[in-house]
Formats: sequence, C-alpha cells, structure tokens
Amino acid sequence: MVDKSQLWQGLVEKGLTTRDTLPENHHGPLWLTLLTGLSGWIAAFFFLGFSVLLIEEFSRFDDKMALAVGLIYAAIARGIYSQGKGVEFLTQLGFAINLAAMLATLWGLAHYFDNPGVVYWLSGACLLALNGWFCRYGVDGQLSVLGALVLFAQAFDSVKCVAWVLPAMLLGLGLVNGLWQPWIRLQLCGLHLFARRLSHGMVFMVLALPLVLDEQLLYLGAGSIFAGQDGWAFSIAKAASYLTFIIFCAAILWRLKVPVLGLVMGTLGLTLLFSQFSGLALAMVLWLFGWQRRERLYVLLASMAALLYFSAYYYELSLTLLHKSMVLMGLGILLLLAGFVLSRREAS
Repeated sequence: MVDKSQLWQGLVEKGLTTRDTLPENHHGPLWLTLLTGLSGWIAAFFFLGFSVLLIEEFSRFDDKMALAVGLIYAAIARGIYSQGKGVEFLTQLGFAINLAAMLATLWGLAHYFDNPGVVYWLSGACLLALNGWFCRYGVDGQLSVLGALVLFAQAFDSVKCVAWVLPAMLLGLGLVNGLWQPWIRLQLCGLHLFARRLSHGMVFMVLALPLVLDEQLLYLGAGSIFAGQDGWAFSIAKAASYLTFIIFCAAILWRLKVPVLGLVMGTLGLTLLFSQFSGLALAMVLWLFGWQRRERLYVLLASMAALLYFSAYYYELSLTLLHKSMVLMGLGILLLLAGFVLSRREAS
C-alpha cells in the first residue's frame, strides 16, 4: 500500500499541485504563517539571551562560546523535530530553538574572521542553506533559505560586485523552475522541497533588489551601495542584467505560447520598461512567471511589488498634473487589456 505522502510528493514533482504538504498538514493561511515566523524570532532571541546571561553567571561570554551554544541548540532542535511530529507545540519550540542555533552559530563563526568578508558571508550562506535542505518544517526551512540568499548577496557586496546579484538570481530562478529546458536540464530528484524554497526566496530577492540597485530609487537611502565600484566593471554587470532579463522574459513568453511577433514585442516593451523603471518591469515579469507556474504566492507578491514600485516611480516623475493623469490612464488601459487577454486565454 502506497503512503499518501508519497503520492502527494509525486503530484508535487509532476507540477500538478503547488502545495508542499498534504492538505491536512497545511499550516494555515499566510497571515498565520507570518505571525508564526515573527513569534519564532522573538522566542529565538529569548533563548539566545537566556544562554548569554546563564554563561555570564560563571564566566565571560565570548564568540567561541556562541559557536558552542549554536551547535548545542542545533542538536536539541533536531531532537525536538524528530520527536514532535504532529505536535504543534513541539514543532514551534523546535523552530524557535533552531532559529536561535543559526543565529548563535553565525555569531560564533565571526570569531574566526578578522573582518566579515566574502568567506564569512559564503560560510554563513552555506550553513543556512544546509539547514534549509534538511529542515522539514516549512517556515524554518524557508527562512533559512531566504537568509542564505541574503548572505550570498552580501558576499557579492563585500567584493564590490553587488550589481551581479540580479543576473545570478534570474539565472538561478530560471534554472530551478526549468525555464531553460531543453537547453539545460535540471533533475530535481527528491530535492523538490528545497528547490521550491529556493525558488520562493529568489522571487522575493528579485522583487526586493531594485530597492538598492535602481538609481532612480536611491532617495530611499541606498546610494552608498555603488561606492567604490569601477566604471567598466559596473557597465559589464549592467549589460549582464539586461541580457539575463531579456532571456528570462523571452523564456516566460515562450512557455506561455505567445506568438513570435508578440514574444518579440513583449520582450522589447518589457526591456524598454526595465531600462527606465527596473523595479516595475521585474514585478510585471514575475507576475507573468507566477501566472505561468500557477503560483498564487508569486502573483500576489509581484502584484504588491508592482503597486509599490509604481507609486515610488510616480512620486519621482517630474511631470505636470495633466501628464501624470495621462500616465495613470495609460496604466489603466494596459491593465484592462492584460485582463482581457488573460481571460480569453483562460477560457480557451
């Protein structure tokens, strides 16, 4: 007799469902998941602070002790996870302790580096990625993978190559989701849960990157991100961003079976938009990506990002009130046309 979880995993592997777990094991709505993550952070800092105060009662607490505390907490969390299947309290306790373990281990690793540089950030990213690989609890694993991607981006920043993060994320997102097939084949083979977490994290990173990479949004306080970068190196990175964006757009439109003329015009239009308003263009492309993958979470995140970026760029436009009204009217017409086309495609 085949286990239900194996059958469900087979459906996930075939792309016939977008839920990672059985419906009876689903952890609830998005707001409850976010609240669980917040409470886990609070509890993790409590456990970490308790450990520091307890050790301070006997000796001075230093970075090496933080590493030991992190490893002990990691072992405790693994034990709680293994014994707490189906028990919500034990699962939440294991999540909080494991989060404290990751924080303490990253703190302890800093002791072995004079200055946090590329090696430290990559080491931390590998540590969090390993936790995201082995952790079966969804919130814990997703936070670890997202943290690993943030530290990966920080490693690029430490060597003054932060402009390369966007091309890397777009290529990785396409690779994990099979956009480059049949040219590049990636067999997930049991890694599907980790691959989905990686995909979720990359979507969030791509949507957030324009906040620090788009020169039109530097009024948000991210202007120092480009300090010290060579002109030619930055130009090559920007060219790579344009190239990967064009390839990503074309791959999505091709997967949506858009006619050749529509594919060319759509890619050209989105690329022109990317040249002026990169955040809005990325949000629109990821909205199409989520629609193509039937991922409601991606569609929701991309829609929210598009609204926020449009508001930010609209605030920056040096236009008269009449011209700004024309921009809003054009956006409304574009949304109506997009809704009409997509509804026709859905009906057919």
